[in-house]
Amino acid sequence: MPQLGRFVPLALIALLVLAAPQLVRYYTDWLWFGEVGFRQVFGTILRTQSLLFLFGFVGALIWFAINVRIAVATMVPSRAPMKAASTMASSTSGRCVERDSVN
Repeated sequence: MPQLGRFVPLALIALLVLAAPQLVRYYTDWLWFGEVGFRQVFGTILRTQSLLFLFGFVGALIWFAINVRIAVATMVPSRAPMKAASTMASSTSGRCVERDSVN
C-alpha cells in the first residue's frame, strides 16, 4: 500500500491551485469594499453566502438521509447466501448440483 505521506503534499498543492482563484477574488473584493468604505457590506455578503450554502447543504443532507432510510426500509430481505463454488459440481445436464463434501 502506498504511503499516505506522499499524497498529502500533492493534495494540498491541488487544493491550493483549485482554491487560489476564488481566494484572489474574495481578497480583491475585500480590498475594493474597504477602499470605498463599505467593508461591512462585504462582511454581510460573505455571511449571507455562507449561511445559504450551509442551509442548502444541510437540506440536501437531510433529503439524502430520508431517501436512504426509505430505500433501506423497502428493501426485500435477501435470500439465503449462495453456497461456495467448491461444494457445487456440474452435472451432465448443465445444471449445478450440490455434491457431498468430504471431511
